[in-house]
Amino acid sequence: MALERTYEAGRALPYVTARPGESAASVHQRRLAAANNQSGGGGFNLSSLYADFQKREEGALAANKAREAEIRGIYGDIIGQGQGAARTAGLAEIEQGKTRAVGAGTQQMISSGLYGTTTAASIPVQAEQTAGLQRLKLEDMLTQRTNVAKLGLAGFAERIETPYPDYSMLMNAMIAQGSR
Repeated sequence: MALERTYEAGRALPYVTARPGESAASVHQRRLAAANNQSGGGGFNLSSLYADFQKREEGALAANKAREAEIRGIYGDIIGQGQGAARTAGLAEIEQGKTRAVGAGTQQMISSGLYGTTTAASIPVQAEQTAGLQRLKLEDMLTQRTNVAKLGLAGFAERIETPYPDYSMLMNAMIAQGSR
């Protein structure tokens, strides 16, 4: 019995030497275990194949999570950063324009001889109204930019897929390996 070669489920079972007093069923169980764990010689190691599959899956998942975190960070920077500098520069430009408008209006009133009249008081009011409209346009533009970045982040998050393990691929690999 120790040197006989048997076949089960289409595969050859390796030779296993019977131990003194060991039953035939026990020898057969050791032969099956050896067939499942053997590497090379026509067999394959099922547990190492599964462990390798699982390790690769975990590595891919970790890499995807790292990319996701990086992209979310970039979107977060875009959403948070651009508003401060753009708002400050825009408001400074609006205030400079307001000052220029008051100066030009005053100069025009002086040239036309109307500076001492009550119409001169309306120059700063008109300049402030124009500046107020420009401030609203600036805020609207900044809000639109923020919303575009937020929509980009939402679209990115929506497209994230967490696939389930493809055990059919593992089974196909095991079948292919077993047929060799």
